[in-house]
Amino acid sequence: MGYHQDLLILLSKKGYQAAKVKLGQSKQELILSLAIEYLGEGLSFMDLINNANIGLMKGINELENDNENDIDDFLSPFIKESIQQAISNI
Repeated sequence: MGYHQDLLILLSKKGYQAAKVKLGQSKQELILSLAIEYLGEGLSFMDLINNANIGLMKGINELENDNENDIDDFLSPFIKESIQQAISNI
């Protein structure tokens, strides 16, 4: 994990909205890799990305409770849950 990401995580935990947005933007590769796993399950690719981003922001808002070292491991369940919820609502 790089210094920039560590700083964004720290500022996000302290409630800085701009840091949360930047952290979310920096996690788009994670979003893509997880969304691709759900292709063909009923949602368009853009809907997958949109729902993945909703889950990402939920996860980022829960960072203050995070004791994990790997941010991707912490955020992934939030992203997957949001996608799975959207698929179940089809």
